[in-house]
Amino acid sequence: MAFALVTTKSYFDSVAALAGDDIYASALDRTHSWLEERPFRHPSLHTHDVGRATNGRKLFASDVGGRANDRRLVWQLFNQTVVLLLYGTHAIFRRARRMRIDYDEVGDLRVFEREAENSADENYDTVRGRRLRNEGLTFSPWSHSELRQYGFNDEDIARLRLVNSDDDVMALESTLSPERFDAAFRLAVYGVPDDTGVREIDRERTEAIQPVPTEEDRLIEIDLTGDAGAGNFAELDPAQLRELLGKPIEDWMVFLHPRQRNLVERDFAGPARVSGPAGSGKTVVALHRAAWLASQCAERRRRAEEQLPLRASSGDGGADELPILFSTYIRSLPEVFAALYGRIADAQRDQIEFVNVDRLARRTCERHGISVTTDPQAIESAYQAAASAVLRRESPSGLATAFTDRYLKDEIERVIKGRAISTLDDYLAAERTGRRVRMTEAQRRRVWELREAWDAELAARGTMSFADVLLRALGVADAAPQRRYLAAVVDEVQDLTMTGLMLIRALVNGGSSDPRNGLFMVGDAAQRIYPGGWTVSQAGLDIRGRSAVLGVNWRTTAEIATAARAVASGLQVEDLDERYDRSEQTTAELRHGPLPCLVSCRSRDAELGEVAARVRSILESPDAAPGDVAVLTSTRSEARQVATRLRAEGVLVTELESYDGQSGRGVNVGTHFRSKGLEFKRVLLPGLGADFPSIPSNCRDEEEIAEHVAMRMSELYVAMTRARDELVVLHTGRVPTRAIAVNLEGFERETRS
Repeated sequence: MAFALVTTKSYFDSVAALAGDDIYASALDRTHSWLEERPFRHPSLHTHDVGRATNGRKLFASDVGGRANDRRLVWQLFNQTVVLLLYGTHAIFRRARRMRIDYDEVGDLRVFEREAENSADENYDTVRGRRLRNEGLTFSPWSHSELRQYGFNDEDIARLRLVNSDDDVMALESTLSPERFDAAFRLAVYGVPDDTGVREIDRERTEAIQPVPTEEDRLIEIDLTGDAGAGNFAELDPAQLRELLGKPIEDWMVFLHPRQRNLVERDFAGPARVSGPAGSGKTVVALHRAAWLASQCAERRRRAEEQLPLRASSGDGGADELPILFSTYIRSLPEVFAALYGRIADAQRDQIEFVNVDRLARRTCERHGISVTTDPQAIESAYQAAASAVLRRESPSGLATAFTDRYLKDEIERVIKGRAISTLDDYLAAERTGRRVRMTEAQRRRVWELREAWDAELAARGTMSFADVLLRALGVADAAPQRRYLAAVVDEVQDLTMTGLMLIRALVNGGSSDPRNGLFMVGDAAQRIYPGGWTVSQAGLDIRGRSAVLGVNWRTTAEIATAARAVASGLQVEDLDERYDRSEQTTAELRHGPLPCLVSCRSRDAELGEVAARVRSILESPDAAPGDVAVLTSTRSEARQVATRLRAEGVLVTELESYDGQSGRGVNVGTHFRSKGLEFKRVLLPGLGADFPSIPSNCRDEEEIAEHVAMRMSELYVAMTRARDELVVLHTGRVPTRAIAVNLEGFERETRS
């Protein structure tokens, strides 16, 4: 990283003061990344000096999220360290000039701010030398004729004459055409109306203001990231990072970067969502968000007990006595998350319920006296009976020949029931988000008929499908007059069905509108590993101004992340209400390491032997722990083969099905699918030959095949990005899977005879 970024308490205070402007959250995060990359010549920052602070050093201001925004960061530079002082509008410049970074009397590096003077400023037109009372100053240097030459008409000019602040400038966007607003903005900020002039001014500014580092800068930079500034400045220095990287992987999995704390502790007026690429710390933010919510409840209860001891002792503590829900879709992850949560210092462990959404639905039904039975064998036999009754009457071009059973089941469980669609008309009108195969109206009607027949067969066998349990739980939760949970944190939200998310929302809302800080969703649609899907608008969620994107990959090295994105290239992602190619997902990787290794083996047995040899070699290193290593395969049968071979070689194995978030004694072995939500220092991926991914023998429709391949490649992308430091891909035969074969430049290649 070219520049270190250090944040002061004054900076966090100024961010908190504007916390209601959540629309700037993701722009603020992007601006941090840009400052680290190139603070002086970045085209979107427009860095310029705004005077000097009381310590005599230059103050610099950078635009937040590009020059179309009216928010700025004010900072000082010490060698290669950017020290953020304030966040806000143009008005913060005056406050910044009263600040200084200096040593206090005991030698600690601190931020001081001189009290503001209580003198009122006079509003003068310095260009014309006369005082204005009813006319703005911003465009006063230009005459009417000059403004007309720049393309403004008389009505525009009348508006410009009233502009007296940055906020007034930004308000022009709603009254001027886009072209004339751009010209007005350039005039206000740069004094020129065209892009050519802006570029020249930017060049002159950056060349003029970039300072030459001094020995004093270097010494202060050392103190900024050392113990002297620890109480007032926040950043992770290289020594701390090396120490953290050497600890068990579970410690890394709960490390919260100081820059992410503002998301953890932000006050949201309604449902909020955090997204970001693999490795950006979404789950870490979610776990610390849960801990922060619990700590807030504990503090409110403590104050209530001090003020109202009788009420507190009666147990009538109100909403703060409700638990906080931490949920996800995959059934094995809640136990992992609970163990990781236990590693967070001072976390309130008795305040959080960790439970996956299917078990949550079952508990909700049982709490309301509804008996729930889910017998997998009975569910399958019910489907076969329904399919036999409905599909055997079809023509040769009907559903049975156009789609596999798996596709039809997913259509019913992930689209119809997964979206809580209750009528045929609604299904006929529904956009089948995430499904690539087009269905005609006649086919949809037949699917609905199959759904009704399946329901009847399930009832006859006295069982429900898992999708039915979610629907039943949603019904009782919607009707419940009280909240069950104070708040809910949902990880890997993209893998829930919309019904599952609606259930969690209902349990938090209790029949009312969305409460403050009630629903906090975390996920990345690029890592969706289940068919179907939904969008925020389809779910009826309004998260405008309450969404943030984590743009920095703290986990995976740049080399591993680049290889994973290349392998996933061409796969379309539907996230929120946007569609994009997975390879277009932008992120900044701050760590570097070796290229992933691609190993070609002559046979499957040789491939298994190579896996065992590499695992043994890793474990011979004195700083290696078995739990930091994972071998991930595409199928369960392949995982069993790997586990058997490793045990035969004397290697202890932990199957991912039973991994509970604790540092294990064995090497982790499981499927790409089961690695979701986990992290490892070193990952080996065998079985990625030309026959990957395998296609079901009865799958004939090209679009269904494409959807199947997309799901398997999504699982592979997830598996590759589980690796933090080292990734090894193995295959049998001359060439690997096509997705890797066309991106070989991202791998070091080895051959084993």
